[in-house]
Amino acid sequence: GGGGGGGGVLVGSVLCAGLACLDQQLLQAREPSSREAIAPFSGCVVQAGGSAPNTATALRALGCGASVLSVLGSDLHGDELARQLAGEGVDTSLLVRRSDVSTSLAVLPVFEGGGRGCWVDLSANNLLTPDVVLGAMRAPGAAARLAGVRALHVGYPHLLRGLQGPALLQLLEAAAEAVEAASGEAPIVSLDVNGATLGAAADADGVIGPALGKVDLLHANFEEACHISGRAAGSLAEEAATDGELEALVAPLLEAGVGLVAITLGRAGAYVAFGGEGATRRQGGGAFAAAAAGWRPGECVRLPALPVAGGGNANGGG
Repeated sequence: GGGGGGGGVLVGSVLCAGLACLDQQLLQAREPSSREAIAPFSGCVVQAGGSAPNTATALRALGCGASVLSVLGSDLHGDELARQLAGEGVDTSLLVRRSDVSTSLAVLPVFEGGGRGCWVDLSANNLLTPDVVLGAMRAPGAAARLAGVRALHVGYPHLLRGLQGPALLQLLEAAAEAVEAASGEAPIVSLDVNGATLGAAADADGVIGPALGKVDLLHANFEEACHISGRAAGSLAEEAATDGELEALVAPLLEAGVGLVAITLGRAGAYVAFGGEGATRRQGGGAFAAAAAGWRPGECVRLPALPVAGGGNANGGG
């Protein structure tokens, strides 16, 4: 709870909407030699996954309040996903449960040499539309849950067929208005990109383009950023990209109205750029203006990757 942050620190909770699934991770998996080969693995972990649950649980680990809004089936997988979120202290009161669809399930072989595969049944996520999300936000009692929200996070629109193009724009506008009506302050609006390389280059299919002017903070990995900006990923090297190359990479996104772009670069860390018309327009007020008070339009920073000791399972780490 509480009001907008002081000194660039956000005080409040984050509403995480978008893709949710139950991850079935096959640990120490050996890559099969052919499509029909028997491939062993050692151990299995079932964990809440997808952009909305992963972001919410990470925020809770950092001590920030978080809630998840997505669609789950009225099934055992949905029960387990909701149970795990609640166990992490995530508010699950805005989850939509449906008996006519199954909870999304992802099967993820985590290979012993690094990397992973992914098979996913999007199922319930295909029911996410502006009407469904806004219906949950406008349900009786929801306003009290939204009163402490200072940021709205939407994850993986490229994988959500009901939240693309004009529908994504409608959602970001109306959801931000609902949060502001309940909290008294315009929230930070963030968008997390995944699956972009499955669509058209340079956003020619219009998945996120119409909504970029409403996005305060956009996150993508290097390959995704290249794709949505219309750059061939092979023309730049993730770990060797210069500041000038990265500045050119994010320029189309900032020019489209995004306030701040964060690009993750694997072992090379991350690149964060603030500026353009989007940043200037937002400096008049709201949670984003408070959080970015110390930033100057046009400012860019490089951040090192966090050190890792020993091996680890980075699934969901993005």
